[in-house]
Amino acid sequence: MTKLYVFFLVLLTTSVLADIRIIAEGVEPDQVVELERVVEEVGDQFFDLIGIENDSDSGKAAISLHINYSDYELADERLNAGRFKNNWAFSHPAAMESHVALQPPVSMEVLEQVGLPLQTKIQIAHESVHLYFYKAFPNHPSHPDWLSEGVAVYVAERSIRSLGAMGPAEAEPWTSTEIVRVQKMFKNYPEMTIDSILAGSIEDVSSLTMYALHGLFIGWLDEIGAAEKILQEARRFGGGSKYAQNLSSAVVEAIESAGIDDPDATFRAWVNGFEPQWEEVYRSMQTSNDEWMHAAFASKNAICWNQEPLGEGDWAITGSLYVFNTGRSQMNILLGRSTDGFVTVACSGDWGVTIFNYTSKDNNWNRLEVVEVPTMKFGRWIKFKISKRGNRLWVRMGKQRAFKVEIGDLDLSGQWGLGVQKGSAGIWKDVQVDR
Repeated sequence: MTKLYVFFLVLLTTSVLADIRIIAEGVEPDQVVELERVVEEVGDQFFDLIGIENDSDSGKAAISLHINYSDYELADERLNAGRFKNNWAFSHPAAMESHVALQPPVSMEVLEQVGLPLQTKIQIAHESVHLYFYKAFPNHPSHPDWLSEGVAVYVAERSIRSLGAMGPAEAEPWTSTEIVRVQKMFKNYPEMTIDSILAGSIEDVSSLTMYALHGLFIGWLDEIGAAEKILQEARRFGGGSKYAQNLSSAVVEAIESAGIDDPDATFRAWVNGFEPQWEEVYRSMQTSNDEWMHAAFASKNAICWNQEPLGEGDWAITGSLYVFNTGRSQMNILLGRSTDGFVTVACSGDWGVTIFNYTSKDNNWNRLEVVEVPTMKFGRWIKFKISKRGNRLWVRMGKQRAFKVEIGDLDLSGQWGLGVQKGSAGIWKDVQVDR
């Protein structure tokens, strides 16, 4: 029988109590306690950013984590007529409820051994920011996306990092990818200005990039000492049709008061000053400790590219991998990213290794080599070493003798990366590149 753990989180502030229930069916009690800490930290970070005490109404609010996606769908249908089916998370101001589906949807074995995925913790934190917004800002229906979503992105990530569950922004794939997206947007849209962010007039940009842009914008405002003033003004203004205009004027004034002569150039330079280490094409890998949990959604292969190219000449990638038995269990070491494609070393649990050359022009996976590896078992660590020597790859798994793969004139000087097949999950450890 599935157990229902319901915990009440009491956030202590200097004035009143703000109660947020954590409801998680089928989740271990210690993991619920971890979520309690996340939401508590979010409250501290949120009100610290605004610069006020938590004097909001303490009416009940709840965050539900759904291990089964179908339960999330039911909640979305009940509250939103199914409008957020593809979001995997939402908050509802009238009901004061947030609902988050486990993401990626890993197995109970993974949950028991590794814990809740980082992406799930981030989404819990993100939605809890919205609940705090609903309580502290009566005018929240008038908030533009750059404010509501930007603060949610920034506070959620800052809170998770403060708890030690996420590494520095440039080093953690989740936040590093956001930086990469905005840096690419700046290259593609040189006309992008802060005025266009405030006006919500940026077009032909993905929603994920807009989330990243808004989060970084709030981060920059905090960096220059303008965020608190802006948020206090945002809270003071009444809602209505002129709210966005009044808030935009307050932003411009706060930036000027911070002594920023050229805001557009300064914001761009701040973002471009980051040196992101990873870009996730599809989520989700976490690198905050020595063991990197990597899991994929059922519909997409998870792909995470390191931003430093392998370079010309010889090199070697070493490390260890651990494959969970999820039914579709495969971990991938990716080599030589370019516009033409890349090579992948596909490591299948309880079987062996297949080397593919993916060509993007015809979307084709050309098989270069297939080798059975008897020691590659589910739930067991196995060391690997992939070396390039001239026009050959040498692949060694565990104690098995290395085998060679002829690569001819394939250019593998591009980026390297890590991935897991859709529906798969695994752990990487001690991965490094020697050039």
